[in-house]
Amino acid sequence: MNTDNAWTIEALRTHLQSAVDLEFWTIPFYLAPMYSIVDRSSEAYQLIQSVVHQEMLHVQLAANIANAYGIDKVMFPPPHYGKCDIPHLRFGKDSTNLRHRDPTLEFNPWSSEIGPLDVERINAMCLIEYPEWGELPPGELHQHVLNYGSIGEFYQALKFGGAQHKREIKGGRRQVDWFGGYYAEFKHMKVTKSRKKGWKQVKRLMSTIVEQGEGQSERHSEIPLRLRNTADDPAAVIDHFDKFIAIREGGDLPAVYPAVITPENEDQQDALRVLQKNFKQFRGTLENLFCDNMPADNFQNEMVTLGGNILTCWQRGVVPAFTEPTEAHKEDQP
Repeated sequence: MNTDNAWTIEALRTHLQSAVDLEFWTIPFYLAPMYSIVDRSSEAYQLIQSVVHQEMLHVQLAANIANAYGIDKVMFPPPHYGKCDIPHLRFGKDSTNLRHRDPTLEFNPWSSEIGPLDVERINAMCLIEYPEWGELPPGELHQHVLNYGSIGEFYQALKFGGAQHKREIKGGRRQVDWFGGYYAEFKHMKVTKSRKKGWKQVKRLMSTIVEQGEGQSERHSEIPLRLRNTADDPAAVIDHFDKFIAIREGGDLPAVYPAVITPENEDQQDALRVLQKNFKQFRGTLENLFCDNMPADNFQNEMVTLGGNILTCWQRGVVPAFTEPTEAHKEDQP
């Protein structure tokens, strides 16, 4: 092993928390445009919903991996949505290593701000799950780097760092399985073994996140049978990227609720306050779920409640905002 590129366990755990941050970030970003669609029976609505369900699975898998490596506590800080600011991803950052042309040229314009299902949002969704980025050789992965060119590259780095600390893996540490009932062929969603045997399970969970999202590093690849949602996915055979492409290239986007960014009346302000209150509570529920090694009784109910809160915002004509602008500053204070 190249000692100049050896990862500390602290760097690995930082990356593992970052993986949770990234997977969790996608959930509000995908939920908002989904609920902006007026016709809930539309193909776009159904496809985005199936992706959201798998992103929740990915949060679970990332948190299970983090706990297996002994992270003190998996955290769910408030995500932020700038114009072109996705946590730990910088598209085109390593463009010299791309096997194909920079996809930001194809999926343009794009925005990572919360908004309705429109051209900017669907382009951003395609970029997040884009499969055709080049791969960095392990020698170019450094423990202090948190900005990667793609999700695939990010998880390549995690595998590189994780392999250096197999001995830290402890099976059964704060492991959660909320979604096993949706995957008849996916039998093991937890890290149950330690050290070398645990590493095999960790690699499998990391590969699951990548294969369900961006597929097998090429377009139109099928998700392996063992990783397909066998319960409620209308297109279980295709990955997230191809689902978003189907929406993007399927003709006119479905009608969405008209909305303003800044609330203009008390009803809109109330809708945002309720959403922000319940989203903060949901983040706390997730922290308890992955910290206490026991089911959070309100998890599913809170997910349903959040969906209703998001829909209420759209119906009242205001774009959902999941956190108050000052919330991050409040939580950063000692």
